[in-house]
Amino acid sequence: MIRQVIIICLCLLLVLVIFVPVSGDDSLPTESPTTLPTTEPTTETTPVPTTSVTPGPTIEMPAAPFPLVAGFSGTPTSGTVPLTVQFNDTSTGSPTSWNWSFGDGNFSTEQDPVYAYMVTGNYTISLNATNSTESSRVIIPEYIIVLPIPETIPVPTTSVTPGPTIEMPAAPVPLVAGFSGTPTSGTVPLTVQFNDTSTGFPTSWNWSFGEGNFSAEQDPVYTYIVAGNYTVSLNATNSTESSSVTVLQYITVLSKSSLPHAQSPLSVYGSRFMKSPHQKMSPLDRHFHPQ
Repeated sequence: MIRQVIIICLCLLLVLVIFVPVSGDDSLPTESPTTLPTTEPTTETTPVPTTSVTPGPTIEMPAAPFPLVAGFSGTPTSGTVPLTVQFNDTSTGSPTSWNWSFGDGNFSTEQDPVYAYMVTGNYTISLNATNSTESSRVIIPEYIIVLPIPETIPVPTTSVTPGPTIEMPAAPVPLVAGFSGTPTSGTVPLTVQFNDTSTGFPTSWNWSFGEGNFSAEQDPVYTYIVAGNYTVSLNATNSTESSSVTVLQYITVLSKSSLPHAQSPLSVYGSRFMKSPHQKMSPLDRHFHPQ
């Protein structure tokens, strides 16, 4: 019985769903979206505590040391004989000692030497500079050029009226002491003729013969009566300057029992000495010390 009632109810419900029209809007009510209030975030500034800084002393870094590099200059670097050159040290690194070589067998330890060349030629200059920790050397080949004195050229005369020949005045010659002696060796007693060969027109002379005797003559004659090797020096002076030259063991005096050694006359100058412009230097060069 209950079963039948349930079936009838279901049939009625089905008829109602099929045949009863739906009026109005079937759609389900919709709810409008709810807008939530927005809140802007606030930014709070936190103060940073300041600290007072006291500036310290300024520390300067020491400059890097300059390396030692040898260098030099010379004025003039060319000219006619005799040529006097002023050399100047241009080295970096604060050198404390110098060793110059002038290219003709002579040297100097001055910082800025002055040197006179008496013979024509091309000369290589070298400088070795040293300080407390290092050394440096520079060599310049053929840095100094010494030329011969040109011949005097007369001024040409006109064909209409011939005039006198005018000679150009020669440049003043610096005073450089020099001498020669003949002979320079022999047995006792040995008489030597000394001759002044100085340039620059000296007016007074002071000879030292190496055994405590002296002379003020220009070309003295001196006799050695004791065997030995004698150093000879000459100091020449004019009205404005003076120059000295010393040759170690220039005179060799042998006893009569010794064999004499022949030696040709030798000319000596304050900057160098030679037998003649075309002969090579003798072993005596190693004993020559210009002042």
